[in-house]
Amino acid sequence: MAQLKPDLLVAVSRPAAMAAQRATTTIPIVFSAVPDPVGDKLVESLARPGKNITGLSNMAFDLSAKRIEFLKDMIPGLSRIALLVNAGDPQGARRYVEESQAAAAPLGISTGPRPNSACVLKDR
Repeated sequence: MAQLKPDLLVAVSRPAAMAAQRATTTIPIVFSAVPDPVGDKLVESLARPGKNITGLSNMAFDLSAKRIEFLKDMIPGLSRIALLVNAGDPQGARRYVEESQAAAAPLGISTGPRPNSACVLKDR
């Protein structure tokens, strides 16, 4: 895509944003659906991304604990949840599972039938 010299590249996932960043340092890149652009070293900071890349972040990892707290508030007897993650992004899946397990354990919630397990969805 970078060889076509577009005016802008739009990357709609973490892997796409990282590939676009590797492909060009001059074409502007806008990403979306990237949970942790600072941690992934796509941008220097959320306030000042720097370089030729900027975008939107849903900060999904940081919200994992709050989501589990909300679930526990809505369903007081909640004791077990299943985590569905994207196998196409193993690093993101691992971080999501780790954050969710860390948040669930103090609330007495297990995250699956076996410790450190998660259901994995593969993209078709």
